[in-house]
Amino acid sequence: MKYRLTKMTLIRKVGSRSFLLNSNFDYSKRAIPQLSDFGVEIAEYLMCTREEEDIIKKFRNSEISREDILEFLRYLINGGYVDRWEKTYDRRFISDLVKTEWKDSRTFYGATFELTPKCNFKCIHCYLGENRYHNDELSTDQIKTILGKLCENGLFMVFLSGGEPLLRKDFIEIYKYARKKGMLVDVFTNGYLINDELISVFEQYPPMEIDISLYGASDEKYFEITGIKQGFTTVSNNIDKLLAKGINVSLKSPIILPLKDSIGDMRKFAQSRNIPFRVAFDVVPDIDNHEIPLAIPPEEIPVLKEKYSNTYIADKNIVSELMTKKIEPIRKRYNCSTGKCSGFVDYKGNFSPCIELRFKGRSLLENDFDDIWKEIGTYAYETISEDDYKCVGCEYLAVCTSCPAIRERMYGSPKIVNERDCRQARLYYEYIKRRLKDERGN
Repeated sequence: MKYRLTKMTLIRKVGSRSFLLNSNFDYSKRAIPQLSDFGVEIAEYLMCTREEEDIIKKFRNSEISREDILEFLRYLINGGYVDRWEKTYDRRFISDLVKTEWKDSRTFYGATFELTPKCNFKCIHCYLGENRYHNDELSTDQIKTILGKLCENGLFMVFLSGGEPLLRKDFIEIYKYARKKGMLVDVFTNGYLINDELISVFEQYPPMEIDISLYGASDEKYFEITGIKQGFTTVSNNIDKLLAKGINVSLKSPIILPLKDSIGDMRKFAQSRNIPFRVAFDVVPDIDNHEIPLAIPPEEIPVLKEKYSNTYIADKNIVSELMTKKIEPIRKRYNCSTGKCSGFVDYKGNFSPCIELRFKGRSLLENDFDDIWKEIGTYAYETISEDDYKCVGCEYLAVCTSCPAIRERMYGSPKIVNERDCRQARLYYEYIKRRLKDERGN
């Protein structure tokens, strides 16, 4: 019998780890096989057609038996991953690796790629502002060059976004290129432009997820927010088409004032199709640093978060812990994973730590990735002076959503805090604290 890796099977190395990927597989709920050095040797050997006896002769030794090798070959030929094969791989979830290893070791693995600033919607809260009318987006070859460069440096997971990424006539070509390179791909879209051709491609090369932004649960609300007629009908029909083909879909909604009364209906819509649904209550200033006056009043957010936010339980656990013990204040410039294991590529090809720090971006077409990554590291882990930095030691910081990166781009320093953010965090913290006391009967 002869063996050979399929054309869609790839070996990808991220940091010190090696993974076996098949570009046809859906990894949104599937653990990824991690290869040992020995497993890599066998997989690389099978890039060419090999006779069974040649494989056994080459790799059998005092520790690896004939049956061990045949078991691994059966695993490969079946096209799936079996738990009983343990000598050349261990199953790991990306989220676990980010938390336990990649963030601390600063192993680059993921990026959001803003393919275009253009959008077919005219949302009243658009963070791109006037940039959504710009025409200076990258060419297909430039995007492939950047993806290739990032792939060589460990890019494992990419989020294709916009604007509206599906507006690009070359989207399918870009998407296939990323998948065939062994990247796991999420697509951030408004869902309006999904068609049968795209769905066919997603069937053949499954994405991790199609992440759709929802702007209401009726055509009337969609028109109010996006300026598009029949928006909800079109998007909901497209969601059903994706689900009918077994393609993973998730929904999210930015909760601005006009959407406050639609949260329940949007959640019911998601629940009726068994789709994950998440909400965000923070209205981000546009990239030209203009405030968007559509935020929910801070007094109303605690109740809405308790009722609709997936993060409320986690926040509640944090406050409960803070009520019983003191937690050391965090003094880092950025407390999240910004610049530590992932980054952001804007529509001009500039790489930065995250979307909010795009003003720090440097061109990937003109600079070496290693140089950019090293430069980011100089401030991603920086501990800033506590002088006049009211966030350090603040008891509400653990549930505060005020972003130091946004403050830095808006006001020139992460120390300059918007008083509204402070009030929102305090009201939310105190609300959770009261709820905990009520539950405990004191």
